[in-house]
Amino acid sequence: MEKNMYNSGSGRGRKSGLSKTTIALCCIAAFLMIVVIVMMVMLLLREPEVPEVPATEPPVVVTEAPTEAPTEPEETQPEMLEKMAELYEQNPDTFGWIRIADTKLDYPVMHTPDDPQKYNRLDFDGQYDKSGLPFMAARCNTDPESTNLIVYGHNMRNGTAFRTLHSYADKEFWEENPIIEFSTLYEEREYEIFAVFYDKIYDAADTRFKYYHFVDPETEEEFDEGVQYFLDNSIYDTEIEVEYGDRFLMLITCSYHTDYGRLVVVGRMIADDAESQQNG
Repeated sequence: MEKNMYNSGSGRGRKSGLSKTTIALCCIAAFLMIVVIVMMVMLLLREPEVPEVPATEPPVVVTEAPTEAPTEPEETQPEMLEKMAELYEQNPDTFGWIRIADTKLDYPVMHTPDDPQKYNRLDFDGQYDKSGLPFMAARCNTDPESTNLIVYGHNMRNGTAFRTLHSYADKEFWEENPIIEFSTLYEEREYEIFAVFYDKIYDAADTRFKYYHFVDPETEEEFDEGVQYFLDNSIYDTEIEVEYGDRFLMLITCSYHTDYGRLVVVGRMIADDAESQQNG
C-alpha cells in the first residue's frame, strides 16, 4: 500500500512543475545576461563624441592696461596789474580804468552785467553820487573779450564824468587829444579815436543800424557795416584806417541835440609791436 502511494499520479505532476519553473528562470537569466553583454559590446564599439569646433578660431582679444591720458598744461591766469589788483581787492566790480590826459576824464570802469546800471548814481565805495562812475554795457563779454567794449558815462555840467567827450566835437581838440588810455585788470592799452558822431537811442522796433548793438560782429561783412556807419556819421574825417580784426572802445554819453540823443566817441586799439608782428 505504501508503494502505491509513492507511485501515484499526483506525485509525478509535482516533480514535473518544479522542473519547468527552474528552466524558465534559467532562460530569463540567460536572456538578461545576453542583453547586458550586447549593450557592453555596443558601448565599447561606439566612437567617442568630439565637440564641434568652428572652422576658424575667434581672434584673440588682447586688453592692454589702461594708460593715463596726457595731461594738457593748465592755462595760467595772467597776473593783474599792481594798481588794478589793489582796486579789484577793494571792489571786485572793477573792470578797468579810463583816462584822457590833461582832462578831468580819469575814472575806474565798472562792470556788473547782472545789474548793468548799478553805478549809474554810485561811487566806488557804493555811496550815492550824482555823477556815478563809467560802466561797461552788459552785452559786452570779458572772457573772451568782445570786439567792441562799450562804456557809458554821464554828461555832467560841472565837467565831471564823460562831459569831456563833448569837446571832441571840435576837431582841433581831437588833434590835441587823439588817445584814450584804458587799462583792463591785466593790460594797459591805448586807443586812437577815429570817429566822433551824434546819434540817439532808437525804438526796439526800429530796423535801422544801432551802433550800441555793435559788440561782436560775426562776419567781416558785419564788421565792415559797423565801421562804415561810424565813418559815414563822423563829424570829421580822422583819416585813420581801420581793418577787419581791429578792436574798439566806444564811449557814449548823453547829448541834447534831440530826444534820447547821444554823443559817441570810438577808438581803435593800438597794438604793440609784438602783437602787430603776430597778426601780420
